[in-house]
Amino acid sequence: MYLFYEKIKFEEKLITLEYVNEQRDFVIIPDLKAHLASTSNISSIGKYIPNNKEDEFIKNNLDNYIRTFIKENIKVPTNFSDFVHSQIPKWIENAITALTYQENVHYIVHDGLIKPVDYYSTGIVQSSSNWSDGLHQFLQIKHELKMTSETFTTNFLSNRGYFVRYGRKLFGLTGTLSSDKDKQVLADVYKVDFVIIPSQRQKQHLSLPDIVVITEKDWLKEISYSAINESSKERGTLIICETIERAKIIAEELQ
Repeated sequence: MYLFYEKIKFEEKLITLEYVNEQRDFVIIPDLKAHLASTSNISSIGKYIPNNKEDEFIKNNLDNYIRTFIKENIKVPTNFSDFVHSQIPKWIENAITALTYQENVHYIVHDGLIKPVDYYSTGIVQSSSNWSDGLHQFLQIKHELKMTSETFTTNFLSNRGYFVRYGRKLFGLTGTLSSDKDKQVLADVYKVDFVIIPSQRQKQHLSLPDIVVITEKDWLKEISYSAINESSKERGTLIICETIERAKIIAEELQ
């Protein structure tokens, strides 16, 4: 990555650079790409940022810019000063995260609101939840929505901390816990025992051979064919999708 100090232009598939040199002369480099290939010293027009230092460079420059801007333009109450300055690194991190988050994958936009999606677990849209440390607000800016106030967590109790309060009076049922390792983790954390309850009826589940295709188009065709084929037999079909975006693509294909 390169950082240039002056004005960059794009003209006829060429990148040009306009700058004022140390002698106060106005200089134009008509083909910046060719210029960079012909010289190793660019200190007069900019600097080269190694690939493994790009994130650090961007965050440090944003940090300096924001702190300077706040100092010169915003009157922060004394009792909020420490909080604001401690939040700046989090705001920068989440501003970058907001750029990488994808609509219909990590969140949805509905009725002018950003609604998080539990992407890494259940896939459920968490309508009553907001991201903290400015991430929610940066996503609102990204979609040109009305900004809401940042939310703060004043008290927090983890699921584990909540459940261990029940002591030995903790009971539950699950149909997905199978490995001995998972059972051991729960036994160590919650001090519980496990009992396997046999099925009332014999399982009728049938595993069919996997189908492997090369292109996404063929993948959609196979899913559609299987769903329509089972539907013709008056059977319900459940299609589990990784993201909401995938679900929409499959729904359009089935229509």
